[in-house]
Amino acid sequence: MHPRLFLGWLIPVALAAGLVIGLRMGPVAAHGPGVSERLDKVRLLHDIVLDQYVDKVGSEKLFDGAMKGMLSSLDPFSEYFSEDEYTEFEVETGGEFGGLGIQVSLEDGILSVITPMEGTPAFRAGIQPGDKIVEIEGKSTEGMTTTDAVKVLRGKPGTTVTITVYRKGAPAQLKITLTRAIIQVKSIKGVHMADEKAGIGYIRITAFKDKTVEEFDAAAESLSAKGMKALVIDLRFNGGGLLDDAINLSDRFLTSGTIVSTKGRKEKERRFEAKAGNELGDYPIAVLVNESSASASEIVSGALQDHKRATIVGTRSYGKGSVQTIIPLDAEERTGIKLTTARYFTPSGRCIDRIKLERDREKKGTPAPKTEDWGIDPDVKAEMDRDQLASLMQLWDKQEIVAPAGGTPPADAGTGEKKPEPAPAAAGGTDAKPAEPAKPFVDPQLEKGLEVLRDKLSGKESAGK
Repeated sequence: MHPRLFLGWLIPVALAAGLVIGLRMGPVAAHGPGVSERLDKVRLLHDIVLDQYVDKVGSEKLFDGAMKGMLSSLDPFSEYFSEDEYTEFEVETGGEFGGLGIQVSLEDGILSVITPMEGTPAFRAGIQPGDKIVEIEGKSTEGMTTTDAVKVLRGKPGTTVTITVYRKGAPAQLKITLTRAIIQVKSIKGVHMADEKAGIGYIRITAFKDKTVEEFDAAAESLSAKGMKALVIDLRFNGGGLLDDAINLSDRFLTSGTIVSTKGRKEKERRFEAKAGNELGDYPIAVLVNESSASASEIVSGALQDHKRATIVGTRSYGKGSVQTIIPLDAEERTGIKLTTARYFTPSGRCIDRIKLERDREKKGTPAPKTEDWGIDPDVKAEMDRDQLASLMQLWDKQEIVAPAGGTPPADAGTGEKKPEPAPAAAGGTDAKPAEPAKPFVDPQLEKGLEVLRDKLSGKESAGK
């Protein structure tokens, strides 16, 4: 039995973060020459600041700042937790709280939105991946850590917070006021037959949580009862979750072989294998991913891609291939760190971690290629521009997906989702000009996934004949 691991990717404003391997305790030895001399220099600096800084400061503030700086110099995911921050982290990982529903990280030192979480205030307000949060309540975010941002953005449900966003291509910065809410993100959404004629089902997974696989099994069973012959699994905007669920979902479609492995400088390699007898079916699968698919999403899509069990469709995924461990520092003070201790690898041994691959290129002096090599590179490319992404998010927020090419909108399939209501008739009597029906949004990535599956089904039928 492997331990319960969390594969959330970054510190979100509504959900816990980092591929967390649980807690590790024990003595840690100092390494390397000159450590004592460097520590003496830190003590000297501490004494100078206490004695000569213009305002009176305390030692705790200085040492907390030093430790934060030490961890933040490593990567965006390693972090020092003061006592208050440690408590905050436990709240994030353990329960519900008031938030906005955005996952954020520091990108080149700038507080950046990786993805809004579906069904949350941020999602409804139209926050988009790639947005840069430059101000919170009029205060610049320059120098702000992700933990600092979480503390400001999170708060009592029903209260508001105003953020200023820089969006590439927008004529000016956007000021957006959001009302905090209890964040409860459903794991499985949009269950429906996307193409009834061809027998292609659709399931969207928003995050990997406690009962994701159980709910997925029920959804797949309901679609099979409707004649499903192929399946689209949508992992777009899925920032990760529990490793158990990523492994178990992959195992639903694999009979043998490695699903994922993890390895660190001090950690022995661990391999997680598929087991026969858990499969849901051998029907063709298309997995949709985009730049906001990360961590657990990348484990699933990487496993199914390497085993040639699914066709990956969309755009290159985020590339969060690292593992974080929570290490308590002081039980009485309740301080600790979140430290990157390992990386994970796809079944073929691919390292998908963006940070490692960027650093390896820098060491070799190799310029970044036009096509990057991190994340999961789709088998079939399908791009979406910002307007299309915004339209898709609006449709998802209304829990409506307009299925292209003859598919049906999602009916209630145990997820609480409903078909869109018909547009109201034009007012004004018989002389009134009827309103032109709104042109339905066609999701190009979903359409490409359906196209791939139709081709596979057609090929199967031909071979069968």
